[in-house]
Amino acid sequence: MEHLITAFDEKYINEELLTALNEHYKNCLKELNTDIKYLKTAKQTSNQ
Repeated sequence: MEHLITAFDEKYINEELLTALNEHYKNCLKELNTDIKYLKTAKQTSNQ
């Protein structure tokens, strides 16, 4: 996220693009965390 803010501050991207990319970033994190949780649960289940 910090790279996006820097790009905005340096005027490489506008606020609209910053907002859109931030939403994509949040969605990716959400999906990754869901996958990690699933994998941890699957590993625990298979070890029992």
